[in-house]
Amino acid sequence: MRIIVVPITKTARVYSAHFHPASNLKEATRLPVSRLPPRVVDLSHRAVDFTIRQWDELGSAREGTWARRFYDFGNSVLDRIHAEEWFLKELPILPTPPTPSSPSSLPSSSPSSAAAAAPQDTRPASHSHADPAQQRLWEAFHEPLTVFHPARLSTSQIQHELETLANRRTPYHQRLFILSTLLVPVSCLATILPGPNVFLAYNLFRVYSHWRAYQGARTLQHWTRNGLIRPKVDPRLDEAMASWNWDRVEVVEPQVIDRIVRAELGGLTLDRELERGRHQVLRAIEAGPRGPQSEPGGSGKSPQQHDHGGTKPE
Repeated sequence: MRIIVVPITKTARVYSAHFHPASNLKEATRLPVSRLPPRVVDLSHRAVDFTIRQWDELGSAREGTWARRFYDFGNSVLDRIHAEEWFLKELPILPTPPTPSSPSSLPSSSPSSAAAAAPQDTRPASHSHADPAQQRLWEAFHEPLTVFHPARLSTSQIQHELETLANRRTPYHQRLFILSTLLVPVSCLATILPGPNVFLAYNLFRVYSHWRAYQGARTLQHWTRNGLIRPKVDPRLDEAMASWNWDRVEVVEPQVIDRIVRAELGGLTLDRELERGRHQVLRAIEAGPRGPQSEPGGSGKSPQQHDHGGTKPE
């Protein structure tokens, strides 16, 4: 798995994640963390895939048709969803630990003095009779994760900002998931109106989106709390951003984003993610300070309010 951090302003970031084709973590993007029957989980995944395909088909409609206008309007609504939420939804879902199958696999309650004096082994316990795929997946979540960033951001900044992001977003998406779920019966009442029930459709999307972002935030918490984040400077990212002087130009320029995309530093959706983050920052600057979610990766203040001598997040 590869995560890159791209500054949009001195205080705002866009985080992007994509998987290596052979990554063990990729299967965890769809792993059910609840105890729902496998059939129910499979049907939910099929429903999400069907919805995505139908939405993509609307995008192929001719300009000026109602389908294309509806698609463009929907995209404008989706682009207002915070960039951090989109990032968290790309992270894998933290699985439950493999269950020990015998008492011998559990740690002893009275270790010998020699074992007690040895350094603590922080690696995940191996369960000889656990499902091999589940065991490999659990071990993959305990491997160091490299986070690539430009040299203008320090290692301590990256670690602190990702930890802050995880701790702030976990309760946030948990609350809104519960609230969106409670609103489903209310949005069902809109079926009495003529036409499709777009209120219910959007409400259901937000239920899934907040649940998925909450799971991604829990995974990020796991990585930060266990010291698994390994920031690393990417020279190609530095080269792509070399022309941007953020002391003179507050928001990253479109040509800089184009160079980052052409350098193939992220996944197929990197250009969309960077443009979405940039537009959200520009809207936040135009609207002024509007609370803790006003700019991607930021501290809730507009860029003008920050001391440009530092980039400490909230």
